[in-house]
Amino acid sequence: MPGGLVSLPGIFLDLPPNMKRLAILMPALSLPTIVKRTIRSRVMSITGAAIAFVMAGQVTAEPGDSTSTSGNSEATVIEPIGLQNITDLRFGRTIQPETGGTFRVRTNGSVAENGGVVGNAISTPQVTNGRGPGALAVFGDPFRLFVTFLPQQTTVTNGTAAMLVDDLNWNPVVFTGPFSGLTYGRFDADGYSAILVGGRLNVAADQEVGTYSGTYPVTVLYL
Repeated sequence: MPGGLVSLPGIFLDLPPNMKRLAILMPALSLPTIVKRTIRSRVMSITGAAIAFVMAGQVTAEPGDSTSTSGNSEATVIEPIGLQNITDLRFGRTIQPETGGTFRVRTNGSVAENGGVVGNAISTPQVTNGRGPGALAVFGDPFRLFVTFLPQQTTVTNGTAAMLVDDLNWNPVVFTGPFSGLTYGRFDADGYSAILVGGRLNVAADQEVGTYSGTYPVTVLYL
């Protein structure tokens, strides 16, 4: 056949001249095998070229098609919130009443009498700093907000008798706007804030004479 054409039934292949000569010189090698290897060789050659093209496309970009930069990362560890009792909640001295009553100490230091203790508590001489709100120091992250939790009530006792202390409260800042009514504390630039605690002492008629004391839990939590 002219040139490098080899003809099989229904198939026409253009073999390179060296393959045609190889077919003539080696009649024991069937032409279909030569054709098969030739086809495989060409297919592999084409496939390899395609892979080379794709890989080149992954690592080569036209100017302006891509850019890169570096991101930054950072972290801050803040100190845990701390709480320290500074001054006790002090109701001071009062005369034993004939009828029951209550005596209140407010967070601003003012006092109020009610019932049988009226005229007894306020008029009774007090020792220096013997009456006033409780005070606690809170330490934490500067300018961070926090909330304070107090029990609804507690008791003070002299060992044999007790008196109820209720309506415990503190001196928060009050939210305005959409969070109106919620209360919180705020640390200053040095990470400090003070909690003042007030409450109401319930004194029974003929309350047993003595010095009463007790505790109340205070919990603070970051917002």
